[in-house]
Amino acid sequence: FRFPQTSSAYRQLLLSLE
Repeated sequence: FRFPQTSSAYRQLLLSLE
């Protein structure tokens, strides 16, 4: 799916899971 400004929060979320 697409994510405009959500990409920023999405990347941070993945980093948090790491």
